[in-house]
Amino acid sequence: MIGAVAVSIVEKASSRDTANTLSIIWSLLFPTYNLSLCFSKVYTNEHTREACRTVDCSVEEIQRFYVNNMLISTDKMGMALMIVFLLLHSIIFWLAIAAYETNFIGTVKRWLRKSAKTTNKIASIETFQTCSEDMDVMMEREKVNKMKNSDALVITRNLEKWYGKLNAVKKINFHVAKGECFGLLGVNGAGKTTTFQMLTGEIESCAGDVYIHGFNIRTQWRKAYDHVGYCPQFDAIIDEMTGQETLQMFARLRGVRECDVMGIIDSIIHAVALNKYRNNLIKTYR
Repeated sequence: MIGAVAVSIVEKASSRDTANTLSIIWSLLFPTYNLSLCFSKVYTNEHTREACRTVDCSVEEIQRFYVNNMLISTDKMGMALMIVFLLLHSIIFWLAIAAYETNFIGTVKRWLRKSAKTTNKIASIETFQTCSEDMDVMMEREKVNKMKNSDALVITRNLEKWYGKLNAVKKINFHVAKGECFGLLGVNGAGKTTTFQMLTGEIESCAGDVYIHGFNIRTQWRKAYDHVGYCPQFDAIIDEMTGQETLQMFARLRGVRECDVMGIIDSIIHAVALNKYRNNLIKTYR
């Protein structure tokens, strides 16, 4: 909308050539404007063609107002340039989605962080931390470093998170064996919530690796998160939804096939004896 108005104003205030140049720039920058311009040109071209059936628009005294091959025409009334822009946008956004899905940007950030030289300040802090480490922390780190990726249900190696210059999680190492109930203890701000957010993929780690059932949560996240459930600290459920609606929502979020959703929900509700309350609002569950 803004682009169309701006081009119209420039055309009236300056010249058609300037307005056409501005239109090309907007088409290159904004796919929605580009697509709208394509539809507009198709309509204008065909509407003018119909009008020219009664008026000879091809004579020298009258400027021709439409083109016959607008898809391949680079004329002002043609669409060739617009189509090239659409193809370019498709490639760019496809690559952006692929980079996001494969966590390419995060991988590059981690590589840059590892290749960058550590400042003296950080080195001195880490030296102090190493000297003041508890013996059980050192033993756990050594044990985790010797383990294979599939030796435990959860393996966390040198997990680290930075917010600018703040090191929120400092190379944490631990493992969780089958049948264990594991908890993180620490004062406020120690990094417990941040650690769980990294484990569940809610935020991205800056360094280190996490393996769940032997699957790396960065490179094999689809397989890893098949084995993960998460109850957040706040707003775990929506009070205005029923129990059945809540289960439906989470099933769809996890990608359960629609034909299997109700069967899974029925089995869960039966397992926890919730059938009597399945259609009651969550806020009534007390």
